[in-house]
Amino acid sequence: MKRVLARSKNPFKETARNFLSISNFRVRQNKTAGTELDNYLIDIGNVFADTTLLDAQYTFRQDFYFFRNNKVGDIRFGYVNNQSKAFLDSGTETRSLESYGTDQRLNIGKSKSLENEFEIGNKSSTAQFFTNRNFDIDYIEVEPRLNFQVNRKVRLTAGYSYKHKVNTADSTGLQDLTVNLQKLTFDAQLNLKNRNNIFAKLGLLRIGQEGTGNFAAEFEMRETLDPGFNAVWQIFTTIYPTKTLELSITYDGRASAENRTLHTGRVSLKAFF
Repeated sequence: MKRVLARSKNPFKETARNFLSISNFRVRQNKTAGTELDNYLIDIGNVFADTTLLDAQYTFRQDFYFFRNNKVGDIRFGYVNNQSKAFLDSGTETRSLESYGTDQRLNIGKSKSLENEFEIGNKSSTAQFFTNRNFDIDYIEVEPRLNFQVNRKVRLTAGYSYKHKVNTADSTGLQDLTVNLQKLTFDAQLNLKNRNNIFAKLGLLRIGQEGTGNFAAEFEMRETLDPGFNAVWQIFTTIYPTKTLELSITYDGRASAENRTLHTGRVSLKAFF
């Protein structure tokens, strides 16, 4: 809209001038081989109805931005609808995610910014044969963050997130599992010379659970963690020994009250020609 409307002191015109809409739509179908024309066409009106399908995916995303990348702040409203379906010998398996969300950013001076994310939605999985994989989760989450740019080399971030999730059992249609997840996060990024950098992240979580669901529901709602106190951390560094080599080193850790601490390390080397 900036190319259409000129700057104005009128707040409504200026808001309309800084409005941006972005839509993304994608459909993918994998079909059995055939010679009919229908084997090469996609029925957008009913993506999952074709009897020749092996699997299919549907994705729609709509974002509305106001004052995007403005030096004072910006806001986004978004809608996401993702669906996928696989046609297997054991029956169909369907997954879906539908959510509404908003992000806000407010710059405080030149070195600090306050960000917040809010999202409400539903995530579900249905397996025709393996019913122990089924879940239907309604969730709501909020995540404020404070960013502090110490100098051109050091950036610090502190955040808090709260997630409330409720699962509805496939067999009874009743709510059988509720999870409340609270998380404190601390991030630090150090930019060194010659594009070398170090990133560190620490998360302290408290997971409260009421009720018992199947394994898939509990795994999804607790985000692979255990009830009670959990701690997760990561250190990641990227080093460029030469102009054509990129060395990445990652260390991950996880601790909980019920299980022993897990440590994982990964190393990768990329060469550019």
